[in-house]
Amino acid sequence: MATEDKEVSVLEGLGSEICIRSDDIGFLPEEMPLCPNCARRNAPGRSNCIYCGEGFRTGASAYDASNEELEIFSEVLNGFNVVIGPQRNSVWTDQRNRLKMLTGFDLQIADIADLSQIALPVARYSVEHKAKQIGDELSTTGLEVRIVSDALLEAAPPMRIRCIEILPKQIQFTNFNTGQVYRFHPSEIKLIVSGTIREERVHATVKKKRNRPDKVDKQESVNLTPMIDLYTAPDVGFRVNTNGFDFSCLGVNKAMLAADNIERLLVMLGEFCPEAPTNNHFDEVTGVLCQVWDLESHKDHRGVLRIGLENKGRTTVTSRNNLRQFTKYSRLQARYI
Repeated sequence: MATEDKEVSVLEGLGSEICIRSDDIGFLPEEMPLCPNCARRNAPGRSNCIYCGEGFRTGASAYDASNEELEIFSEVLNGFNVVIGPQRNSVWTDQRNRLKMLTGFDLQIADIADLSQIALPVARYSVEHKAKQIGDELSTTGLEVRIVSDALLEAAPPMRIRCIEILPKQIQFTNFNTGQVYRFHPSEIKLIVSGTIREERVHATVKKKRNRPDKVDKQESVNLTPMIDLYTAPDVGFRVNTNGFDFSCLGVNKAMLAADNIERLLVMLGEFCPEAPTNNHFDEVTGVLCQVWDLESHKDHRGVLRIGLENKGRTTVTSRNNLRQFTKYSRLQARYI
């Protein structure tokens, strides 16, 4: 009986700090559009207000440009990106102030060596007509502007492959899961995109002790995973992930470390497919992309932990990565093949 009372006291001490779900199931306030009539928030995607019945798609819309907080929104929702095609650094420099005035996008030109091979998103909006409006404004300056939806960039992510084989006048890819083989002539490889996936993890443990302030122990870790995407068409891509990839195609040049092997593989692919341009600028522009595309984040609550005999605590693991960002960037470059 004493043991049960002790267990109850431990749980009561945590109170409302116990999380019963690892993810939030509701919408954030900034994700919920305001009704133009009653000014109440509604769930994303509704065609009319749940409270007063005001329509969002006719007349005054909850998605109107006058509602500034809805112009740039969460990655959870589908959006429309204003994209500027490859331009010389001098062109970006000339239009930097106008871009910042219209979209808030600020590009540090000095941090990027060559912009002439990079297509960059400069703004993202919830509705297509707003994106087109900004695109038309930018087009008057002579920039090549396109409106690209998130749905298009995420519709067909590159297929993961387990190995590459160099055959006489052919390159062979093997599907990572099914083992299906795909063969192409070197001239059919239209684009090679490389980048590094950065995953950050923070393990935070809150230790609770009687009559003492809470103590927080944090452990931070960073994992870097180089990747290569190869495209034969805008919607047909193949991905090399260093985790689980067989680098036997390098032969005697194969190294002990995957990071070295991915660099050697990139050189080998460039030599075997000389007509395919190599876009290796993702690591340079990832900070710029964060102005438009958020990093993917996840928070996991591990629950109550026993620390010693009478102490208790809880652990939260927070992680974020730029994998989704890299996929969208890679697919965007493929749209300009």
